[in-house]
Amino acid sequence: MLDNNTLHSVLGTSQYYLEDLMNLKAKNFCNNLSWHQTSLNSLFEQITYLMRAIELDQMKCPSKYPSSSAAQKWQMLFNCIQLIQNSPPLPMGYLISPYIKAFVHQVTQITLNPNGNNQPIDVAKQIQTGLYAEKAGLKATAYKEKINTQLTIQNRYFDQILRKHKHINCFFLEIPYSNTTNMVSNTAMQQYESSFPPLLKKFFLALWQNRDFDKKLCDIQWRIVKGLDGTIIAQILIYFVSDISIEARALRRIWKVCCSELLPYIKDDTLYVHPPMTIYKEHAKKKKQWKDLLKNYHKPLEYYHYKSSNITYEWKSYTGNI
Repeated sequence: MLDNNTLHSVLGTSQYYLEDLMNLKAKNFCNNLSWHQTSLNSLFEQITYLMRAIELDQMKCPSKYPSSSAAQKWQMLFNCIQLIQNSPPLPMGYLISPYIKAFVHQVTQITLNPNGNNQPIDVAKQIQTGLYAEKAGLKATAYKEKINTQLTIQNRYFDQILRKHKHINCFFLEIPYSNTTNMVSNTAMQQYESSFPPLLKKFFLALWQNRDFDKKLCDIQWRIVKGLDGTIIAQILIYFVSDISIEARALRRIWKVCCSELLPYIKDDTLYVHPPMTIYKEHAKKKKQWKDLLKNYHKPLEYYHYKSSNITYEWKSYTGNI
């Protein structure tokens, strides 16, 4: 028969395994969303690269040797054309990178010969004419600069918090917003999406008021993004002082309570907590690792984003309790 100490140890170990399992389940749920589809982001990255090369007149006649870099570029171009032509149209309501928008428009006017008899130069000239007509490069640069301003601001804000507190615990949370019923089909999408920010703010307030986090919560940064599959996702950065031990299950427990009190019909098990980082201001490697994480989650916004009163690429602040 187990004594009390052994029993508590077994129960504690079981709880940790259960928490890891729940977090893994949430991670897998997130990874199946279009926001995380590396193949989609890779396609958009290739299109952007090719459009810039064509606009700058850098796509020369393909080499006779298939292994050459020129031939590989042309193969990449025709692969991208086929993938876009065989994919459903991009959904309405999104702001698309001018390069991708111009490419998709031109692709609808190109008919690839199944025998491979299309002249590459003719295809490139057709696309190039469309790029010049749209001034795509000029617009693409402005689009990317506007988007990347948010990444710059967030990195600078992280540096400010670290300078102020010198040593902090950093949490990155993802929460896809998904309901457990077909309610969204009977409710205007705008009304459904507008119910998410109040729930998030209730969660932030609960963190702010939690006794364990009293005068320990430095700041919260958050935004809601929307993938091409229509799923909206909260991305949340939470900074605590370093002299407090925070467990992911504590955050998950508070989230579940907020859901049950405000919106009991939504799935409350989709919160994914990235591995937290404890960072002090001289730890260059950890600082770079954190900023790289933010950069990776910013990347899809360079290709598309959805913007409404509640969903935007722009970060918002929720003040801490210190």
